[in-house]
Amino acid sequence: MSDNIRLAVIVVCYHSDSVIQSCVDALDDAVLAISSVDRPRVDLVLIANSAQDRAKEVNSRACNVISLDAGGNVGFSPAVNIGIQATDDADFFLLLNPDTQLTPNCLDVLLSVAKSRDAALVGPLLMDSAGQPHGLSERPFASVRSEFATQLLAGEWIRAPYGKHAYNVGDARCLTGACLLVEGDFLRAVGGLDTEVRMYLEDLLLCWEAHQRGRRVVLAPAARCRHAVGGSAQGQNFSSSLGLHLTALGARISFVRRTSGVYQAFLLRILIGLGAAIRVVFAPRQQRKKHLAALRWVLASGRPPLWHEGPVLDESTLPLGETT
Repeated sequence: MSDNIRLAVIVVCYHSDSVIQSCVDALDDAVLAISSVDRPRVDLVLIANSAQDRAKEVNSRACNVISLDAGGNVGFSPAVNIGIQATDDADFFLLLNPDTQLTPNCLDVLLSVAKSRDAALVGPLLMDSAGQPHGLSERPFASVRSEFATQLLAGEWIRAPYGKHAYNVGDARCLTGACLLVEGDFLRAVGGLDTEVRMYLEDLLLCWEAHQRGRRVVLAPAARCRHAVGGSAQGQNFSSSLGLHLTALGARISFVRRTSGVYQAFLLRILIGLGAAIRVVFAPRQQRKKHLAALRWVLASGRPPLWHEGPVLDESTLPLGETT
């Protein structure tokens, strides 16, 4: 790498004041850990996705900070595209959640792997605060087969945080958008992030596009990133929020519909419905209402929830009467 490399780090802030400065401090340490000869020029694009976020007050020791206002909660993908437009000549883009913290060598490893393997996408190993693998650093694409394991074989509880093959050789299926290095030429070629579903679909589609174009998608286990799931949305995630839960399910259905056709998407809906029905019967009492709402939703439409300052939480406003 030369000192002419330009990196744009895009962080979408949504009620993230409690975590964003720690995220930037860790990013600064990762930038400064790269030798001055190889250190890229870094633009840090902070996009306020809520009027309450004080992104303009964030300080950086190593990055040129660009603060932008999305004009409300437009969703992750549209907000990221705003950041891409502001830094459209970058050689690489790093999509970074505000509730993440890079370890000191993480950025150097990601950039080195991207260059040495000519990769379109490179992701780190996600960890918890104790340094243990956490979340889904690498996973299979949404499909009828993977949904069968998730819904009917308790796959969501036994799923490993990364695939053994990807961990050993680097070649990955799908990486996570929580921390994802994307080659600039590739990102411009695909037109930025797809906004059909405003959350939980962007990483699936980026990785799918890379594979379709014969480009490499790489997991770099030597690059480590701490991730506090839900820390960027007031602690909400798709386990605790009905709206986010249905958005995640809708994103999987949308992905399968686009990549495998209507019939496969319909089968996926059936599996999600079966899983919801089982959980209505066997889940703890306090969780049954959420699963019942999910069952009604998947039978009615299976479409991602309406978006108005975030995915809807009220089941009475879920889209009804549509077909996949």
